[in-house]
Amino acid sequence: MSKLSYSLVPHSETDASHAQKVEKIRDGIRGGHLYQVNYGRRWTSEMVDHPWNAYLRLNESN
Repeated sequence: MSKLSYSLVPHSETDASHAQKVEKIRDGIRGGHLYQVNYGRRWTSEMVDHPWNAYLRLNESN
């Protein structure tokens, strides 16, 4: 089975914007205003391989 071929592209925000938001979250945690945050970024990629092959590779690794 071949390796997956893809290139991830940040979809929703720049690295600087993301870092600024993460620091704001950390400040909220340190200040006791937050105790848990599930914060993430959206990424997009065009997949060259067939999705079934990606599933098979993920299934093998898990």
